[in-house]
Amino acid sequence: LVFILFICANVYVLQTILLGVIYDNYRRQAVITLKRNIVVRRKKLKQAWSILSADSDSATMPFGLWQNLFRVLRPQYSMAKINLMFRIIDDLGTKHISYSQFTRIIELLKLNIEPELDDDNFFGRLMPSFYYSSFIIILRGVVKSIYFKIFIDLVLIGNTAVLVIEVFAKRAKFDFISHEATELTFVIIFSVEILLQIFSRGLRNYLDSKWNRFETFVVGGTVLALVIQLTLPQ
Repeated sequence: LVFILFICANVYVLQTILLGVIYDNYRRQAVITLKRNIVVRRKKLKQAWSILSADSDSATMPFGLWQNLFRVLRPQYSMAKINLMFRIIDDLGTKHISYSQFTRIIELLKLNIEPELDDDNFFGRLMPSFYYSSFIIILRGVVKSIYFKIFIDLVLIGNTAVLVIEVFAKRAKFDFISHEATELTFVIIFSVEILLQIFSRGLRNYLDSKWNRFETFVVGGTVLALVIQLTLPQ
């Protein structure tokens, strides 16, 4: 027993050292790559600034040139968004930006300033007074919270546990668990969860997730099977 513990301790130490060396090399390579990307980005921005300011008499970019630039780079952007992005960079309000302000364009392009789609979904347009009432706002906040997700995960684990218990109970010929009742209970819970998610987030946002599409397919198939089972004769 002592020899086995000694071997396990040595294996653990060697594995820790090996992982430490691998992580250190990975971190150094990541830092080198990051520095190289920063240098390349600065060179590209400098070249872009030189091209854009070649026809300008001053060392700044006027607002009109900014608009023309985004009409070419981002034709899908609205004029309101282009103007807002310029106002974010032009913190002095001079209608001209310098090179140091222009370098912030990378971070600005990564910034998501679009309105959330779930605040403009079908339910909000159909019944705005109800959808934006205090109770519904609280309800939507609960549905979007991490605690609701944890609750649904626990229900999913419970569903799996019940299925395993039913298998062993069936083999042991115990009928203390009704398969139809438990299946109907979990189907109702998951169906209500899907409807609440669609109501809170909007159909488009909800279906953006592959897991949500898979869950909808599974629950929808189960509901269809239950309806067929209950309506058709044995």
